[in-house]
Amino acid sequence: MKSYADQTRKAKKSNFKVGDSVLVKQEKRDKLSTPFDPKPYEVINKKGSMITARREDHQITRNSSFFKTVKNSPHIPPSDDQTYDTINLKKDGDRCDTYPTSDLALRRSSRIRKPPDYLKNYVCER
Repeated sequence: MKSYADQTRKAKKSNFKVGDSVLVKQEKRDKLSTPFDPKPYEVINKKGSMITARREDHQITRNSSFFKTVKNSPHIPPSDDQTYDTINLKKDGDRCDTYPTSDLALRRSSRIRKPPDYLKNYVCER
């Protein structure tokens, strides 16, 4: 009976473990708000589908559907001899892909404008 219910409801086993970094769903305040809080929490307890997570001094308990795991990439600080400001990005010799400023397109149309024919009998100020 349980296996049939799990199969029809497409139930999946929770893959959260204690110590995982997770993101928590947040309520939608406006159209620019993100679905998940960008600051990660750490899972400290799991009981069935109930997960307790902590970030600094804040602790929350939610269903596992409110969480999303974060893949932690190792943070590699830039070395002293090479920083992002001093990296030479030019390749293929001294070719430069900047555009000359004299060939900019005009913002206004250069066509001659005149009032429509039906306004010939009226005095229009320009």
